[in-house]
Amino acid sequence: MGHGTFVERRESGGPTADVSRHLGGALEVATVDTIYAAPHRVVEPIRDGLRLLVVLSGEMCLRVGKVPALEIGVPTCIVVLAEGEHACERIFAEHVPFRSVLLTLDPDLVRRELGGEPWRWLANAEISPEYPLLRSGSLDASARAVAAQLLALGRHADPFYRCAKALELAALVLGRFAVKGPSVARGAMSPGEREMVRRARDMLVDAMHAPPDIATLARACGTNPLKLNRGFHMLYGTTPYAYLQEHRLQTALRLLSGGARSVGQVAEETGYSRTHFANLFRRRFGMMPRDLLRRAEGHADDA
Repeated sequence: MGHGTFVERRESGGPTADVSRHLGGALEVATVDTIYAAPHRVVEPIRDGLRLLVVLSGEMCLRVGKVPALEIGVPTCIVVLAEGEHACERIFAEHVPFRSVLLTLDPDLVRRELGGEPWRWLANAEISPEYPLLRSGSLDASARAVAAQLLALGRHADPFYRCAKALELAALVLGRFAVKGPSVARGAMSPGEREMVRRARDMLVDAMHAPPDIATLARACGTNPLKLNRGFHMLYGTTPYAYLQEHRLQTALRLLSGGARSVGQVAEETGYSRTHFANLFRRRFGMMPRDLLRRAEGHADDA
């Protein structure tokens, strides 16, 4: 098949996305880079196919079919395999930059390239699982870099290059979930366990200037460190302190983007020393905090 493509701006109730289609329509690439002024909810159906979602930044609650809701607050990769039609609900947080890449692959393309049914490869099962099949996990540096490149390409990128980058990202994400990847989401957590993890999350966020250690946090929530870590992985796809660090850095990003606080003030408000904060911020966002602050101050002068 050829790599012909067209790019459109698509809204359809959700975030405005740059969408391109490749390989005769067997591969769709949608990139989103937006900020909502208020919480935003989108409900729409998904149908047959394999969807690979990479969230680079932002906060979103995702529910697909009867699979328990997944709360995303850190860089995450998600695989959704659907057969038939299923409801998909997304709730986006307000005032948080949301940046993502969504790849949708035709079932026949997936079967041909994987050499069999994708559920066998993803679930390591002998019989077809209940659909939709959803898996999530943390985003490694390689996948993050390729997803960032796709976002940076913009609407007028060379179609062949955009297609090549999308296939590279698909290979990285699918490799992350092959057989020994994170567990299939099966609703193994009880409502009480989910509430316990959310309570621990709230405690960490509220005390981000001086967070408790994992043993203290677990004890305050009526559990032990092992169960708390496992619960965080199941609900958020990461550890408690990786979640906290991402929350701190996203908070810093919002504060610096406002241009009303100095780098030192933002570091103090998010619980970091200035030097440590600058190094973490540069590794996470690819720029020094002072550079973002200057940019924000420049936009304010232009307004």
